[in-house]
Amino acid sequence: MLSFWEDILGVLNNIAKKSTYPPIQVKSQYLYRDVLWPVMFNEDEWCKKIMKSLFMTIEKVYESTYRFMAVRYDLHLKLYSKDNKVMTDFKKLLSKKIRSHYPSTFLKIYWVREKHKSDNQHYHIVVILDAKYIKHPHRLNTLVENTWHEISSGTV
Repeated sequence: MLSFWEDILGVLNNIAKKSTYPPIQVKSQYLYRDVLWPVMFNEDEWCKKIMKSLFMTIEKVYESTYRFMAVRYDLHLKLYSKDNKVMTDFKKLLSKKIRSHYPSTFLKIYWVREKHKSDNQHYHIVVILDAKYIKHPHRLNTLVENTWHEISSGTV
């Protein structure tokens, strides 16, 4: 019998096969609950603490609801910033706006900063919500785009 995590990995692999994006170039793996997860970056380029927290959140959500939605966004700044204050402000305002539209939902926002080849850093975020209360991400997409532009004048 497949474990919960092996089942989820199978679902994600099936989604990835149907994706219009190029396949992920796996450079390392992350072990969680005896399941190896493919990771795009070398082990020294990602944070185990964030990975563990994300997986623990997914377990917690799955224990309390039968469906959840996770939506990933890339947030770009116009100018380089030495700190992450923009993300603190963005997360606080976005959480407030999401709660006003979906007051009963579970909400968790994870983000990481990346500065690869460009002069300016950008951020990857994932917003996790209870899919009992949000059926489609259209409104969420609008909230994220408007809030990011309001906070940073950047693009999503």
